[in-house]
Amino acid sequence: MAEKRDYYEVLGVDKSAGEKDLKNAFRSLARKYHPDRSTDDDAEEKFKEIQEAYAILSDPEKRQMYDRYGHTSISPTLIDFAAPNLKLSLVKSSR
Repeated sequence: MAEKRDYYEVLGVDKSAGEKDLKNAFRSLARKYHPDRSTDDDAEEKFKEIQEAYAILSDPEKRQMYDRYGHTSISPTLIDFAAPNLKLSLVKSSR
């Protein structure tokens, strides 16, 4: 399985980027790589990666989890198969 790129790198923004910067970067990249507009062979894959990055970074709670734990905090494998209550208890106990 290919390792996921850092979501900030995907959107081309700094970790201190605000909501407006995230939205502008997302819109620009989404237009560039939209499968209906782009002729790149990997446009659909890039578009999905951009959408995923924006979905996490535009949500304050998900962004906080991502900043703290990285991709493991939002991994479907971790959530679906590896004791989701453990993940939630870690979050609660760290506050």
